[in-house]
Parts: sequence; C-alpha cells; structure tokens
Amino acid sequence: MESPPEDDFCSICHDNFTLPCQANCSHWFCGHCILRVWHHGSALQPCKCPICRRFITLLIPADAAVQERQDTGASQVLENIEKYNRKFGGGPSSIIQRLRDLPFFMRRLLRELIDTQRSLLPLVLRARIFFAMAVSAIYVLSPVDILPEGVFGFVGLLDDLIVLLVVILHLATIYRSVLVYRHGAQQFVSESSFTFYLSGSYPLQFPSLDVEILIVAAVLNIISNYHIIMGYNSQVAFILERMDISAVAEKEINCEAKCSHRCSKASRHKMCMRACIDCCHKCHCVPPGTYGHKEECPCYAHMKTRHGKPKCP
Repeated sequence: MESPPEDDFCSICHDNFTLPCQANCSHWFCGHCILRVWHHGSALQPCKCPICRRFITLLIPADAAVQERQDTGASQVLENIEKYNRKFGGGPSSIIQRLRDLPFFMRRLLRELIDTQRSLLPLVLRARIFFAMAVSAIYVLSPVDILPEGVFGFVGLLDDLIVLLVVILHLATIYRSVLVYRHGAQQFVSESSFTFYLSGSYPLQFPSLDVEILIVAAVLNIISNYHIIMGYNSQVAFILERMDISAVAEKEINCEAKCSHRCSKASRHKMCMRACIDCCHKCHCVPPGTYGHKEECPCYAHMKTRHGKPKCP
C-alpha cells in the first residue's frame, strides 16, 4: 500500500532504496541506513530525521521490504526496526509532535479505510474510528452549538474546531498504536498471533473510550438542553441588537437641536435646556413636540430629581 516514489532515493546513502522504511515525518530511508544513523548517536533516545531534524519515533517498512524477510540480512534489519519501534513508538510525545505527525498518520489511516480488501485494521477499531467521526460530524453540522455562529460570528466556529482537533488527535493515537503493534510487536511474526491481532485483542495498551464517551455526552447534553441553549442565544442576540441600536442612536441623535425644539415655548428656557440635554445624554431620546408625549421615551419620562419630581421637561 505504501512505497517510496519511483524517482526518489535514500538521502543518507544517496542510492536506490534497500528495504525502504517511512518515518513518522513522512520521509523515506533505507532500513539499515536509518538504523546506522541511530547507532551513531545515543541509544537511549530516538534519532533525528536527517532531512527535517524531527525525532523519528516510528519506522514503517514498505510492503516490498516485509516480503524480503526470508533473506537473513533483511530479516535482521527488520527485527532491529521492530526493536526500535517497541522502544520509541509508544513513548510520550508533546502536543506539537502529535500535530506535526498528523498528516502521516491520517493519510495512512484514510488510505487503509478506503482500501478494505488489503486493510488489516480490526473490526473493533474500525467501528471506533467510524463512530468518533460520525459523532463529531453530527456535532459540527448540528444547528445547536455551545458558541452559535449566528451570534458570535467567526468566534462561534472555535468549539467546532476544538471538537474536530480532539477527534483527529484521538484517531491518530489509535492508529499509531496499531502501527506500533503491527511493526513492533514480536507476537505478530507467528500465525497464531496474526489471528490474535485480527480479532482485535491487542496485548498493548490502546487509547480508552474516554474521548468517544466525552463527545457523545457533550452532544447529548446539548440536544437535551436545546430549548435552554436556544433561549440563551435569543437573549444574547437581543442584547447585542439593543446595544447596536443604542450605539447608533447615541451617534445620530442631536440633543441640542432636539431640546431646543422641546424647550422653545418654556418660560425658563435655560433651565429647561439644561435639564433636557442632561436627560437626552442619559436616555438618548427626547419626546417629540414641546409638551407631553413622554410615553415614547420611557427613560426620559421616569427620571426624577432628588426631591422626587419629574426631571425631564
């Protein structure tokens, strides 16, 4: 399923590939060449890719290399690769390392899911992968969100992106464990262990169902609280709309002109203007006409002086 490009060559020996292996950084090397690079450095830590200088924590032999296991020299190289994978394949890695390895694992996983005839992925893990993808798709496509796009705009996509990132990282972790077992476990060599592998009963520790359970719980919680969330979204939209209206009104209203008309017939014009402008700045509204019509500006009508009398003329 995987083989190096036809026009490519090993960047270490600068010759055609012999027992080609692909590293988790997606670069191809001869099996014995990359092992020689590792032996040249510390045996307690993985070697770095000679091209991109990333740590190589997994080596995947090509199909053609695996078929040469009958040869004594090739068998020794493949056994050393399996030891390398057992030693560094299941170790802890930083979030940056996992993000950088995503293209390698997801590309191989998708190709294996599509090519069902040649895929060795057990049914149990295949079901877990499709289940996680389906639940995440339901959450992303659902109109009910924790951060609705209709209210928060682009910021509302953050929760969808976080869910997708968590699911993709989880799927990559599952498939990484499959590759570590497939190309690193000694039991895989025998026929009985091959059947043991296909049954989905792995001796190695695989990622638990915690991520799938968490995503399902989040989706069910959102669906069960649909009315509450939609009510909250409506309130937020109403508040934002009122804030926008208030801001526009504050910019457009001319308090001096409005109050000049309102107080045009007042006997104490200056006092009326002072009170009216003060009320206008606080309420962003002045009733029409020279008298009455205060019901059209509730804030204006309800303002009181310290003595409890109407403040706005």
